Amino acid sequence: MECIICKETWQHRVELSAHLQSYEHFLENLKCCLWLDEEPFLRNKRNVSVSCMTTKTCVPAVYINAELHQTAQRTMRIKVSSASNSAVCLQRCSLLELDDTFCLENIGTIPVSIGPGSTYDVVLSCNVKTTGIKRNGIVFSFCTDSAKTKPFVIVRFFELVCRDDRSEKNILEPLIPYEYQLPVPRLPDAMYIIPAECIGRAKLRQGYEVPAIYKMFHQYCLKPWSEISDQELVQLNDTVKNLNAPLTKDTYCQALKALLYLEEVQMSIDIRTYDMVHVVLQECDSEYTFEVPGATEGRPSVMKGNRLYIRPSLSNPNAVTEYEAVVSSIDGSSVKVRVSDKFKDIYIKGMKFDVRFTFNRVPLMRMHRALDLCKLRNLWNFIFPNISSSPSKPALELSDLRFFNKKIQENQEQSKAVSDMLLGLHRPYPYLLFGPPGTGKTVTLVEAIKQICTLIPCSRILITAPSNSASDLLAERLLDHIMPMQMLRLYSASVNPDKISKKLKLKKCCNDVEADSEHRYTASELKKYRIIVATLVTSFKLLSFCLPLNHFTHVIVDEAGHALEPECVIPLMGLMKAWNPNQSGPGGHIILAGDPMQLGPVIRNRLCSSYNLGVSLLERLIKMPSYQQNDNGYMMTKLLRNFRSHADILKVPNEMFYNNELKVFADEMITQSMLTWDALPTKGVPLLFHGVCGKDMREGNNPSYFNPDEVKVVVDYVISLLDGKNGVRTKVRETDIGIVSPYRKQVLKIRSLLDKRGHKDVSVGSTEEFQGQERLIIIITTVRSNRNLVHGDVSHNLGFLQNPKRFNVALTRAKGLMVIVGNPYTLSEDPCWNRILEFCIAKKAYRGMPYRPSKCRPKVSYESKPHLEKVPDETGDNIVISQKTLQEEPRWRQEL
Repeated sequence: MECIICKETWQHRVELSAHLQSYEHFLENLKCCLWLDEEPFLRNKRNVSVSCMTTKTCVPAVYINAELHQTAQRTMRIKVSSASNSAVCLQRCSLLELDDTFCLENIGTIPVSIGPGSTYDVVLSCNVKTTGIKRNGIVFSFCTDSAKTKPFVIVRFFELVCRDDRSEKNILEPLIPYEYQLPVPRLPDAMYIIPAECIGRAKLRQGYEVPAIYKMFHQYCLKPWSEISDQELVQLNDTVKNLNAPLTKDTYCQALKALLYLEEVQMSIDIRTYDMVHVVLQECDSEYTFEVPGATEGRPSVMKGNRLYIRPSLSNPNAVTEYEAVVSSIDGSSVKVRVSDKFKDIYIKGMKFDVRFTFNRVPLMRMHRALDLCKLRNLWNFIFPNISSSPSKPALELSDLRFFNKKIQENQEQSKAVSDMLLGLHRPYPYLLFGPPGTGKTVTLVEAIKQICTLIPCSRILITAPSNSASDLLAERLLDHIMPMQMLRLYSASVNPDKISKKLKLKKCCNDVEADSEHRYTASELKKYRIIVATLVTSFKLLSFCLPLNHFTHVIVDEAGHALEPECVIPLMGLMKAWNPNQSGPGGHIILAGDPMQLGPVIRNRLCSSYNLGVSLLERLIKMPSYQQNDNGYMMTKLLRNFRSHADILKVPNEMFYNNELKVFADEMITQSMLTWDALPTKGVPLLFHGVCGKDMREGNNPSYFNPDEVKVVVDYVISLLDGKNGVRTKVRETDIGIVSPYRKQVLKIRSLLDKRGHKDVSVGSTEEFQGQERLIIIITTVRSNRNLVHGDVSHNLGFLQNPKRFNVALTRAKGLMVIVGNPYTLSEDPCWNRILEFCIAKKAYRGMPYRPSKCRPKVSYESKPHLEKVPDETGDNIVISQKTLQEEPRWRQEL
């Protein structure tokens, strides 16, 4: 027999009956009732009132400010109205949650009878032991002498706030009270645009413009609008039909193109977050320079060839004339642009201008073109594998394979993957290399490429990745065993010359970006290279160099899980023809490497997310039954040895995302280096969950959340880690620490406080920014401390609290120590965060605010619940900036 409220079982009915009559059961049931509707319990009733002697009101809560290590008291007065016909009995008075911070005094005489017109005082005493915010409640249980009147309850919540460093209040607290504003672009659209002088290939960036109707599709969420025409309704119905249908050869191009158009509509609005007003331009050799804060980190995207639009400040909004400007160079946050000669007619030194930003459309254009080539080239085997039971003929005879990296030979999964990629039994379908965090995916790819070059002399390899950093990593690793003259690292002309790999530049195996030599290669020149390395978007340029369709024998896409599917197919379309399984020899090798359980591409449009634009080609293929059945067969290999994290750090993500198959092979000198840190609740366990009952805040008109109490705890831990007297033998450097937060405002607040303390080399950023990275120490601050707003996260994309992939990335960056700072009651609502919370408690790695899991469902705490503010992404006739951009502010592309 089970109590459904307390989730406890009993063998005998008598025991269950006794439990149901207990005060413990009464409190658990009351918590559930408070969760559903607290208002009836906050009301004074039946001529009985409960008030606080030092505040005017105690609803929704009594607020108490106190200093650290001091005691604060509040007197709660119970008064029975003189109009009452009889006395009232206070049967019991207790805290809603047990917590040694609080105690109730003057309750020794309870139960006590309170007559008409009389009062009775209960004193709440708060012994302040830690900084932060603590919430609890007092439960007053009453009854009357009348048998006809049922007992009743009145609840009073209280909130204790303690901060020990008021000098940092200006950094941590909201500077301006938050006031919601409709998130629309701050600059009105221009009536007239004067085009700029073209620079190089800027004039080529046209094509695949968003059809006007897609703005209506986006604004009305793919539903009919009042003035829709018959033709528009047909287009709408066709689009929705394609999006709702499974991806097939018939729907593939139309569905993905529609999603790309919808995403571009949102991108064109989101980029306007960075519109600048009252900017001073400096004239410089017929060009103009100005500062763009955030340009160095992709907020906004400013790259060579981008278009910006400049207008005089305080222009008449009904007759705005903008001057198109093309970015010619970037030096840190200083941007140099070229404008039409007509701009000189209005320019006056010191004059102020407004700047409207756009983003580079080249990636989207190339994705659209790649989708068109799917039909033209008939390469559906790459997109929709229909795997037969028999493998293809091997590309070579493979007997005794000699590995360059001897460690791979000892790793069963890595050595098998290398052999599979050499043999090519998977052809004509893609081979998938599933590389969970820290399992040596890049090392495996590098070994495979070296072997291909050595054992298949006629091979030609195209290596691609979504980012330049990932492409550079592979190219640099290959240089150890491959002659520089055999490899070309092809950069886009948009890449900042300062960002080009120094190692590749020194070996002269990359193009000269400053000379824009990306356009000067001939087919015969490119044929000299055994290996070409480029980003997915830049690989499209190879089509214009007239290489034969079968030039590349191998196409390898690294970090394939982080690319949009249309982006991932760019190097496949027009650069390789379908492979006939009955053929012999090399050719037709397509290899996709990545981790589908980690974060995919950034999607700003909620509609596109709901229609799975964020699902990569790698993730879609790996979920297909044919690949599932071939797990660790010749079609796919899953790497299983983790060389990064301590076993306790890996435990939860391993169980939740990798079927508990990952094995710990990390260097114990690193993973055990933090086990003696003084702040660990349990020495030998490199985990710390610090419970903080803070308050998530916003300021000004910025809806991004921050939590001052968590900021303070995080920074204090950083100080402790960097202190030489912290119990750790190895000195911790600032670069060893990474701080992860889902909200941009929290990142900025932490950076400000760290800067004030003189620690500027500690990395602070979003989960996306840490993907692919690792640190000895990771500190995660979850920010949210209000359960109702967490439910809002689900429908408004306001964070990573209910995003399993983001959770997985955050938890798999640390090598030797992971600290999580957050509200346990809030985080326990989510199954992922509750799992790591329970694990930390089980390992005795929890500290901070007292936490006792509620037994009732839904899980509740005693926090008062402010009104849930819903902020729609579409309002009236406006297409507004997405919550993705407002809350998280993900980086924009900085290069192609």
